[in-house]
Amino acid sequence: MNNPPAMTVECLAEHVRLLDVATTDDHDELLLDLLEHAWPTRATQDS
Repeated sequence: MNNPPAMTVECLAEHVRLLDVATTDDHDELLLDLLEHAWPTRATQDS
């Protein structure tokens, strides 16, 4: 099983910046992106 690359400090900072300027509707997608990075889905793990 391949692990996803570690999230860099810069990547996390950009994600937090996007959360600050995002609309309420965008928050769901940003949260999903963050969770998939931390805990990849089976499809991501298999690719």
